[in-house]
Amino acid sequence: MTTHDGTELTTRIFVSGIGALSIPAYPKLPGVENFQGEAFHSARWNHDYDLTGKRVAAVGTGASAIQFVPRIAPQVEQLDLYQRTPPWVLSKPDRRMTKIEKLLFKTLPMTQKLFRGGIYWWMESRVLGLAVDPRAMKLAELYGRHFIRRNIKDPELRKKVTPDYTIGCKRILMSDEYYPSLNRDNVAVLTDGIQEVKAHSIVDGKGVEREVDCIIYGTGFKVSDPIGPMQIIGKGGEEIRDTWNETGMEAYLGISVSGFPNLLHAAGPQYRARPYLHRVHDRGPGELCDAGGEQTAP
Repeated sequence: MTTHDGTELTTRIFVSGIGALSIPAYPKLPGVENFQGEAFHSARWNHDYDLTGKRVAAVGTGASAIQFVPRIAPQVEQLDLYQRTPPWVLSKPDRRMTKIEKLLFKTLPMTQKLFRGGIYWWMESRVLGLAVDPRAMKLAELYGRHFIRRNIKDPELRKKVTPDYTIGCKRILMSDEYYPSLNRDNVAVLTDGIQEVKAHSIVDGKGVEREVDCIIYGTGFKVSDPIGPMQIIGKGGEEIRDTWNETGMEAYLGISVSGFPNLLHAAGPQYRARPYLHRVHDRGPGELCDAGGEQTAP
């Protein structure tokens, strides 16, 4: 094995553990190569760039955006949030543990296990709607719509952020800060797409041009690439991508690949390549939908 700096290492077993959310995915925007401002992916954040007082364009409204948008909104002069598909966002039940709970957990450790087990099974109960019968997700959808009404008062903005697909078709996000941040006067949710990127501005799908100092891509990751930037050569000198180009991405139990002895995948192609699909009740039995949006692992 040879590293980037030319160091050669010899080992009997090589484990690929690069993870599903490690390779940033960038959208193909017309003219983006002409942009002269600052631009970076949320997973490659430029901490040396001061966003204070800047006009920022955030591309994408998935799991990444709901984390950084509430943080930068109070800091920037203007934040234009380019949204393709609105996500379902539910409340994140974070809170401090009470003194009584801490005492109980310390005195009776089994209660802590029961508490955590209750959280696990509550979350896992969504599988009934995701994999068995989507009608079971109606209760979650009603709660999601209530959560939007409670946090966003402007009817036009509320319409923009309300999904038109069954909850669960796209990754369900959890945040109590995202929706309130969209109510700010310096935040605009734009749903007309991006027609062109210019040197110092972005033109949306309706031809409206907005000046921008910085573009932040919250566009997820390339979850369908289980190898990443590595070049892996197996028996006979064949590179693993060439092998998969002929056979398709496959591995024994998702871990090992024929012709590449002692190569083990922590998250193999069967996990990495699967689309995030969901049965939708109103599309007929057996039909699938892909709501699009940020490309992330389920």
